[in-house]
Amino acid sequence: MSTVKAEFYSRKAAQEAVDELISAGVKPDHARIWNIIPEQNSQQPGSYSTVYGAAAGAALGGLGGLAVGGILGNAVDEDRANKSLPEGQGAQVVVDVVGNGPDIPAILRERGGTNIKRVE
Repeated sequence: MSTVKAEFYSRKAAQEAVDELISAGVKPDHARIWNIIPEQNSQQPGSYSTVYGAAAGAALGGLGGLAVGGILGNAVDEDRANKSLPEGQGAQVVVDVVGNGPDIPAILRERGGTNIKRVE
């Protein structure tokens, strides 16, 4: 079975496209909406701020600096670990193509879909 995929600027626009597809004859369980999660360029949680902080503290302040640097670095690592992923930008609609039905790519395009692709 092949599928057609399209990207939309917002989840609301994607839902409107799915609603249009369903009213055109696509079965509700053949159309799905997925969030688009943007790529992350920042460091991942669990980076080495504790180690770097301790090393810098030891170099600048000896044993006391080692402890303070380690504590501050650990706080940075924990802060990064507690942040949630940013909300996805846009949504992707995936539609299963079954038999002879409506022109799915045309409907997706009319509703504002971009990067429309047919995948076998």
